[in-house]
Amino acid sequence: MSERKTTDYYHGIIKKVVGAFGALFSNIHITRRMGDSVTGDPAQTLKIPISFSQRTKWWTLLTSDPARAKQVYGTFPRMFYEIIGYTYDTSRKKNRGEAISCTDEDGGSYTLTPAPWNIDISLYVVGTSDEDVWQIVEQIIPLFNPDYSIKVKMLPELNVASDLPISLTSIALEDPYEGSPNDPRIIVYTLTFTAKTEFYGRVYEGGIIYDVQYNVDDMQENPLSHYHLVVDSSTGEIVIDEWTDFYSNNGYDPNTGEVVGEVVGDEDQDAEGETKP
Repeated sequence: MSERKTTDYYHGIIKKVVGAFGALFSNIHITRRMGDSVTGDPAQTLKIPISFSQRTKWWTLLTSDPARAKQVYGTFPRMFYEIIGYTYDTSRKKNRGEAISCTDEDGGSYTLTPAPWNIDISLYVVGTSDEDVWQIVEQIIPLFNPDYSIKVKMLPELNVASDLPISLTSIALEDPYEGSPNDPRIIVYTLTFTAKTEFYGRVYEGGIIYDVQYNVDDMQENPLSHYHLVVDSSTGEIVIDEWTDFYSNNGYDPNTGEVVGEVVGDEDQDAEGETKP
């Protein structure tokens, strides 16, 4: 019987999705130019920072504390992202009970069919200048046509590396400018993505099977045939591989089901099941 590898488990699937998503946008730069913003001479190049943070946290900081907000404005443009929801993906549903296994000379481990779920993620591009924000957005949109896939090792113990398709589903613009003309302007582009992942259950451990006996009703000459396979555990070679008459080998009449001969057990017995003298 197989044994559970652990009584509880955590594969870090969500953590891996969050990390892979952030890595996609971790190397975006913009260039501020003299004169024309497209063809002018470069004046300043900035790498855009990105962090995993809830919108309410940084938005509250900007709107509720003007003194601290002035310090934060100096770090713009920047990006934030967060998970906004989960949905079950019925289009990717597989048959339940199928095993994913990994074996070696000592045996193997396996898990059952993963559950397909979509993780919805919002990416917020925040800046105080249209040109800055536009440069960032224009570097993101072409990547998703219609999606972008990343190879992620979701289950290292079974050597399972899965494609993580990420699709861009919508873009929304916020420009909630309020206050005096001297107050900084905040521009927020919200890009909504869907990451298609799978959640795996427990990983089980199992040994190697060396002896298999399987009965098949062939509905022909023999009412029940008997297949016997034995593997030498030291060499891995098959030493017995044969089909035989199940009833005759076990001392039964296939027509009546009665004992007709001797049955070999721990001790020699006669047809009535009594031990021979």
